[in-house]
Order: sequence, then C-alpha cells, then structure tokens
Amino acid sequence: RYSLDREGLVYAHEGNKGFSELVAEGAYKTFPADSDGILPLMDDEWFDDDVTSRVKEFVRTVWGEEHLQENLEFIAESLCLYAIKPKKGESALETIRRYLSTQFWKDHLKMYKKRPIYWLFSSGKEKAFECLVYLHRYNDAT
Repeated sequence: RYSLDREGLVYAHEGNKGFSELVAEGAYKTFPADSDGILPLMDDEWFDDDVTSRVKEFVRTVWGEEHLQENLEFIAESLCLYAIKPKKGESALETIRRYLSTQFWKDHLKMYKKRPIYWLFSSGKEKAFECLVYLHRYNDAT
C-alpha cells in the first residue's frame, strides 16, 4: 500500500494486478513487501514473516538497530496507554505481539467502519492459525 521508497499511496489495485511490476521497479526496495501478502497473526513466534516480526523489521529499517529497542518500547507503552492493559514482566515486543494477536483486528474493523483493507482469516475459536491478507493483494493464489 505504502512504501519507504515512494511518496503517497503506491498500491491499491485489485487482485494483485501490477504488484510484481512495482516490485521490479524498486517500489519496495528499502522495506520489501511480503512476498505472498499473507501475514501470520500469532500469539507466539512461529513464522519469521508474522505481523510482529514485520513490525520489528520495519522499525529497525526506519530508525536503525541502535534505536530499535527504544522505539519498540515507545510503541508498547503507547499501546498500553490506549489499547490494552499492561502486563507485568512483558517485554515491549511481547506487548506488541499481544496487541496484534488480540486487539488489532477489532481496532482495524472499527477504524475502517467494518470495511477493512486487511482481512482476517482464522482457523476458528481456538485460533490455531490466523493471518491477515491485504485486500488489494488477494488473488486466486492467496
């Protein structure tokens, strides 16, 4: 949708049309878009491309390794002020992961008035597997 390499909205087509051309042009060079557009949303680190890992890599890419921890802590503190209750002994990354796996979807639905741009796919009540898919990258292969 957005890119660190270009200003404004970069991608909002349907069915993943034209996305590979944007990648080839270098539109996502600094912070590559997820290759399949499927972002696992887990309460533990099972996949190296899950949403929490992507957030961490984004923060690292934008502000550098030397400012990574302080920025993760800022995000976690902000989430605890406005979205979720703090949990004693929880690291900043654990707080971010907890928010993403428990509260993000509800907030996203509310923000987009029940017309989300990320769709949640879930295995059911037990949440053995959940993932987010960006609406505009959804296609037959997703």
